[in-house]
Amino acid sequence: MTGYFQSDLGFMGSLDASPWLGEQAWTHVYIGANEWDPHEVTAFSPYEYAVSLDMRGPYERVERLGWLVFDRLVQLGLPLAYEGRDADLMADFLPGRGVRRFPTGTDPEESNRVAWHEPRLHDDPAAPWGAEPELAVVPPGRVVVFETAGLLQVVPMARADGGWRWVAPAASIRASRGAHEVGLLLGSTLDTTSAPDRDDRAEIERLLYDLPGVGLTGVEDFGRRSVSVEVRSDGAVVTAVPHGPYRGAPDEPPSGPVVESLIQRQDTAGLDAAGLGRMMIDLISAVREHAPV
Repeated sequence: MTGYFQSDLGFMGSLDASPWLGEQAWTHVYIGANEWDPHEVTAFSPYEYAVSLDMRGPYERVERLGWLVFDRLVQLGLPLAYEGRDADLMADFLPGRGVRRFPTGTDPEESNRVAWHEPRLHDDPAAPWGAEPELAVVPPGRVVVFETAGLLQVVPMARADGGWRWVAPAASIRASRGAHEVGLLLGSTLDTTSAPDRDDRAEIERLLYDLPGVGLTGVEDFGRRSVSVEVRSDGAVVTAVPHGPYRGAPDEPPSGPVVESLIQRQDTAGLDAAGLGRMMIDLISAVREHAPV
């Protein structure tokens, strides 16, 4: 940043975005108070401050920069939300739960509360964030976890028409965050519910391989560079079914062949967040050793 000045709107400055985007670009950065009414019920109301980016050129470029900045700010370990064009809710982050990425067009208003509501944040936004949350019980549910370049992306699944379908929001966390935080994310994602008339698969697929900073060239590249684990919980037993990378050229984000020798089952009694996260991290490592990309 070359410098900044203060106005009635907050602090403003110019930032050289070239190191972030890999091309010559400048952006204006605005830092000030959150303009969403804290007394209204919206996804953005609990936050005190806002960081806004403005730059010339196609919107896709500033959106890509926004994702990179959001990813960097997550390292602060503070609650965050990413507001996109038309006030869409793009993503949010909560300590101990990780990042959730929402489909395009997700409304932050009360009418869409079921999609974004997070009790720890929206029910008591003034509560302190020093205490570590814990996983009281592993809930019943099903998710599929994709691992790409150290990033775990967790897609919830719900029953539909006698089978299972992907539902939003998908969540993500770096494996390097450790077993406890990975386990908390898995526990919260297993408990995800969705409106029965929504079909978010196409949008979730786009989010899976559109990863800032990873450099994927498309769905086929995602399949070759990723491994996955399907996690099933009935409330009493957790079953983890690992899949190796996909070597073909599918029409949708794939899971490769099942690695049957690595399937794990574990009773949920006494299984805490760290234990659930450690099972996932160790299983991903074992799949990588079994079928290196």
